[in-house]
Amino acid sequence: MKEVNKWGREVKEDSLLNEKVLNFIGELHGEIVKVERHFKICGMEIDAIIYCKKRKIRRVGIELKDFNIKKAVEQAIARRTYFNYFYIITKSYRRLIGYDIRYLYNSKLLGKFFQNKIGVITINNGEPFLIYPSNYMKVGLEILFT
Repeated sequence: MKEVNKWGREVKEDSLLNEKVLNFIGELHGEIVKVERHFKICGMEIDAIIYCKKRKIRRVGIELKDFNIKKAVEQAIARRTYFNYFYIITKSYRRLIGYDIRYLYNSKLLGKFFQNKIGVITINNGEPFLIYPSNYMKVGLEILFT
């Protein structure tokens, strides 16, 4: 049976955000209080929101992509301002450090990626691997869920 999101579209990447990955994010950002999947924020779909608590509750935005890093970076940049941390989670380890990095560099997306403090976690042999950490950003706007 195919998994579908709230809007009836097939979801292929949901398996990337499994228990191992959630525990890994919890180790990075504190106890996981809540996980919400498939939301729209200001008309933009977000794959997941993780609420983590160390001293305060922080929102971690998640963009899941099997292989399309260019699209993941574009979506992460567009959604970043609503979250304290933001990660792209992907299986495309080899492509990420090769072809996609060159493409992102040439398209000037790589600079925006670093400027927006977006992190990358890859799944390598079933284990999460931190390629680049997301850094904290203060969220000045309340999230508008639709």
